[in-house]
This record gives sequence, structure tokens and C-alpha cells, in this order.
Amino acid sequence: MTENRFYWMLLFCGWLFLVVISLWLRPPLPMDETRYLAVAWSMWLDADWMVPSLNGEAYSHKPPLLFWLMNLGWHIFGVVEWWPRLIAPLFGFGCLIVVKKLAEQLWPEDAIIAHIAPLILFGTLFWALFGTLTMFDTLLAFFTLVAIYGIICAWRTGSWAGFLLAGVAVGFGILAKGPAIMVHILPVALSAPWWGPKLSCVGSQKFYKIWFLGVLSIILIGILIGCLWAVPAAILGGEEYKNAIFWGQSADRLVNSFAHAKPFWWYAVTIPILLLPWVTWGRAWRGLSRIYQNFDGAVGLCLIWLGSSFVIFSAISGKQLHYLLPEFPAFSLMIAWALRQSIGCKISRKERFQTAWIFIFSGIILTSATIEPLYRQLSTNLKNIII
Repeated sequence: MTENRFYWMLLFCGWLFLVVISLWLRPPLPMDETRYLAVAWSMWLDADWMVPSLNGEAYSHKPPLLFWLMNLGWHIFGVVEWWPRLIAPLFGFGCLIVVKKLAEQLWPEDAIIAHIAPLILFGTLFWALFGTLTMFDTLLAFFTLVAIYGIICAWRTGSWAGFLLAGVAVGFGILAKGPAIMVHILPVALSAPWWGPKLSCVGSQKFYKIWFLGVLSIILIGILIGCLWAVPAAILGGEEYKNAIFWGQSADRLVNSFAHAKPFWWYAVTIPILLLPWVTWGRAWRGLSRIYQNFDGAVGLCLIWLGSSFVIFSAISGKQLHYLLPEFPAFSLMIAWALRQSIGCKISRKERFQTAWIFIFSGIILTSATIEPLYRQLSTNLKNIII
């Protein structure tokens, strides 16, 4: 118990240090962060919690959950700058907790994987960088993790409580960033009859006849929760706003994105950079090379989670790096499993030296990315003073 408390204390201190440094050194970045703060401020001034607005016009590009949380914090703490910028990092730390719980469900006989996985996720360069930004994807990643945790619990126990948990998570995911959460969780849920019987645990319930009924219940619960906001908002926001939230921000993006359009292969060439420093660690690759020797249902689940989302988002017209953020926990679970496969191998002095430099280099990049906006702002202020 003491060891577990010490583990979380160290992880929390690392997370807190990153967040404090980010809030202290980096101002809100245009265009996204400043725009979302402006929408929340407009909601605060108008006292309109149903239809977000920006510059006097209805803002249909994103659902309201993040704006609701910003306003809720302002009601509690007063109108302070730090609260809106703390929301996404808090959900990021929640992701670390749920990743550990997921690993305990997937590999209940191996506690080491559960301890390694959150560290891998927190140590992934893009996750650490993006986790401090005031955007929607960290919230979406958290609800995706909770939904998949519920799916695993439903399969292992045969209880409808797991389906209910997953459905509620999907509903909040829809309120966080629209129906995109379905892309992240449905392939995992629908493929459970394949990966479920291979889970390395005792007592898995293979209730094939009602499984897909449970998956349907997840979808319906999620849609119901989303509609509790969307239907009144559509009525209050007018015809144009209704068309935008029900169609323009979902189906149109799939076929012909009005923004961020990129070729099919774009993720394939950018994703290795996002997965630094782990893609450069030979020990992780050696562990992954044993995937066919030690294949189990947990590995299958992670592969489907990663592979299906990668293919679907590659096929979708609009692409942004952060669209794949909910897949980073699956990557951390896979790397933790891979390291566990080679944990018995002796770590050479050369490998220790190589690993140290990987993290030093990553730290330099992370520090530079944090300080650069501050340097740019200070330079602009100095120019204004001189002129």
C-alpha cells in the first residue's frame, strides 16, 4: 500500500511540475486556445448554457462540455485565468489513472505492466506537450478510456453495469467532441468475441448472444445523453445551428472536410514523430517482435484499438495530429507489455547510455516547446516598447 501511494505521489508530482511550468511560462496560444476561452467567456456573459456563441454568433464547431466546465469553475473559484487552462491537464491525469486500471484488467496476473503503462503514456512527448493545451481531445481520450474499461468489465463479468458505464462515457464523449468517440470505441466493442476469449484471465463470460445487444445499448445511452443537450440547443439555436451540430460537424468531415484536409498517407509519416522517445528504444522493439509468441486477447484489443482508428482517421478527409490522441493510451499499454517481454534481458551499459540521451533530447524539445511562446511574447512586448 505504501509503495503504491509513493508511486502515485511521484507521478502526480511530475504531472504537477509540467502543468505549473506550462501555466507559468506559456500564455494561451492562438488560434484554438484563445478562441475556446472566448467562447466560454461569451457563455459566461450571456448566461446561455445551451447555445455557445462567439462574436455574437452561435458557435457550432464544438459541443459545450469544455465550456460548461470552464463556467462551472468560474462559479466556484471566481473568474480566474488558471481554471480553464487546468481542465484538460486534470483529465490528462485522469487518463493516467484509468490506463493503470485498464492494464490491471487486461493483465491481472502482471502488476508490473500496470505500473509501467502510465509512465510510458506520461513520458510520450506529444502526450506531454498536448496534455497542457486547453482543447477537447484530452477530455475525449479520458472518456474513451472509461468506455473501453466498461467494455472490458462487461465482457469479464457479464454484468450490464459495464455496458452502462461505457454508455455514460460515450455520452460525455459526445458532449466533449461529438460522435467521433464512436470511432475510438466501436471497433473494440464489436470485436470483443474475437479478443475476449483470449484474455489472460479466469472467468471470462462468453455471452455472445446478448453481447451485441449490450453494444447497441452503449450506442443508445451515449446518443441519449448527447441529445439531452443537442435537441434543446437545436431548437434554441435555429435551423442553421441545428444543421451544423447534427450534420455539418460530423458527416461532412467524413466525406469532404472544410478544414485540415490532408492525404491518406499523412498519419503514416507523422505518427513516428509523435511517439518519441519510445519509437527509438530498441528494447521496446525487441519486446514487440515477440508478439506472435506471446499473443493474447489484451494485445489483440490494443492492436484493434490502434489499427482501426489509424485506418479510419487516415480515410477521413480532415486530419489533425491530435485526432489520434485517444489512441496513445493503447500505444502505452503495448509498449509496457513489450518491455515486460524483455524485462529479463540484461540492460547493457550502451543501452543505458542510449536511453539516457533519448530522454535528455526529449526534455530539451519539451522545454523548448514550452518556453518558445513566452520568448515570442516577450520579443513582441519589447518591440512595442522600443517603437
